[in-house]
Amino acid sequence: MWRITGDERYKRAFLHHRASIRRFDVHNTGAFSSGEQATGNPYTEAPIETCCTIAWTAVMIDALRITADPRIADDLELTFYNAICAAQHPSGFWWTYDTPMNGRRAASQHTIVFQARPGSPELNCCSVNGPRGLGMLSEWAVMQISNRLVLNYLGPMTFSNLVRVKGNYPFEDQIEIETKSSLSIRIPAWATNAQVRANGVAKSATAGSYFDAQAGDRIELKLKLPVWYAAGEREQVGRVSLYRGPLLLAYDQKHNAFDDAAIPGVDLSHLEITTQPGDWLVADLSGLRLCDFASAGSSGTYYRTWLRATNFPALGR
Repeated sequence: MWRITGDERYKRAFLHHRASIRRFDVHNTGAFSSGEQATGNPYTEAPIETCCTIAWTAVMIDALRITADPRIADDLELTFYNAICAAQHPSGFWWTYDTPMNGRRAASQHTIVFQARPGSPELNCCSVNGPRGLGMLSEWAVMQISNRLVLNYLGPMTFSNLVRVKGNYPFEDQIEIETKSSLSIRIPAWATNAQVRANGVAKSATAGSYFDAQAGDRIELKLKLPVWYAAGEREQVGRVSLYRGPLLLAYDQKHNAFDDAAIPGVDLSHLEITTQPGDWLVADLSGLRLCDFASAGSSGTYYRTWLRATNFPALGR
């Protein structure tokens, strides 16, 4: 409506709506909805519907177009690598209806079987909407804002003949970017120690902003992929979610010799991990083996993303 009428009230209402969902209803996985609703509680363990997450992605893309706010691109990345990639089984054969924060993944044709029709039992709202999340990457990976191109997606890619990105992000932290156009490059908000070199010369970069490159530049970006955490509230009080860069980490029975009840507490004063190949990512943290959320539970095992924690930092007065 704002685009049609130019009435700023529509724009404000839309952006306030997005901000409200982001604050009160987006889960640690980047997914939206609890029982197909906005409930104001992203810590509850109600079903998280794939269709709702796709709708949330569409909202974020429109908001990013309007605001050019790199923090919205951060949210898109979080949702893409975690909620969307986890909703598709690694085999590519099925999508989920519900991708829980803690639990097991199941094919949507089993959980919402009432939508099945003779001859196409695997088709339902989530199995046909889920793939949109992958295709929508083309809508936000590179955008044009004013007279500049904006690079939001930092994985390996080629955009027309103007931008080429090399590396193995988000699993490795070294990214090389070649551009034949003026280009604004997203520096994620969690990348507080990011290093940028333009044509071999060190440049300053600010986390949570865009770094401006010029046509002909060769950019070397090192993000260092820190381990960081988000503290839980309500049902998840006393627990944290761990991330390595944009990837949510999860306990999976497949990678550990102990079950859910015996998961050791995470010491927040010591978050150093070692990583190794496996699924997408496997990380060792003081006797606890974690994997990327997109791979968690892919073999039918139980997984958990909210982990008990100790040594929370003292709150200031």
